[in-house]
Amino acid sequence: LCVAEPERPGRLEGIDEALLKEVQNELAASFHRQSDIIAAGKVGGAQAIQKAIDLLTRATAQYCIVAGTDTYLTAGTLGAYEKNNRLLTEENSDGFIPGEAGAAIRL
Repeated sequence: LCVAEPERPGRLEGIDEALLKEVQNELAASFHRQSDIIAAGKVGGAQAIQKAIDLLTRATAQYCIVAGTDTYLTAGTLGAYEKNNRLLTEENSDGFIPGEAGAAIRL
């Protein structure tokens, strides 16, 4: 499960320790013992796919689900990006529109 990098301003505290367990509870599922949180931001998906390939190649798992979630809607994140003139505003046409997203693939 991929999440924001640790140095991201406004990152949710404790996400690395809690999210995997919370997803398992929500799905009423038990994940493989090598399931993991990858806190690497933009490159997390590639790192997770490499880990999945390793698990599948060693026949440790029959399939892997690589999932990621991210948000740019927390006050700390928005404040830091606004301070650095990174958000799309009337004064900055070269910024980005804040949002959040999630995706998953089965390998």
